[in-house]
Amino acid sequence: MIAIAVPAHAAPPGMTPTVARPLPALWTQHVDKPSPGYRAQTLVLDVLAVTALVVGFERNELGGTADPIFIDAGIGMYVLGSPIVHTLHGRPGRGLASLAMRVGFPVITAVVGFQVGPAHRCSTGTDNCINLVDGSLAGGTAGLLLGATVASAIDTIGLAKGDDQLQPTPTWSPTIGAARTTIVVGVAGSF
Repeated sequence: MIAIAVPAHAAPPGMTPTVARPLPALWTQHVDKPSPGYRAQTLVLDVLAVTALVVGFERNELGGTADPIFIDAGIGMYVLGSPIVHTLHGRPGRGLASLAMRVGFPVITAVVGFQVGPAHRCSTGTDNCINLVDGSLAGGTAGLLLGATVASAIDTIGLAKGDDQLQPTPTWSPTIGAARTTIVVGVAGSF
């Protein structure tokens, strides 16, 4: 074991000039400002998507044919609108999660609804009837709507919320300096 003794000199408090300067930080993490929520943006896009779908299908009810432009716009806005908003807010991971939910939930719940819903049988003599073998059109539609609603709610309430107030990350750096006949070594930072 080797020990080196260095004489230490101390001046009265407040009389010792401090020349110690912190070296560049060795471990720091960039702390972004907390992101505000953008729930209203995703909600508005979902309302516009539903409106476009209703207009597209309502034209069919008024004696015309369903308008594919409104239907395609509604589906596209529902599936891609919120993921794009998440990405524009610098959260591409949330955008991918939103896209996966908006596609996956409705498909899964539609399949389940189709299988467990009441069987749909056409009565004889009807022209506009889809005869489904072992399935339920009403159950599939209800499942699709339920899945889309759940995905939209989770997206708007959970994924588009703002961040909590971020706590500063601890930073530290070594310091070294000289005061008259003494070397000062230490650590500076916020913990």
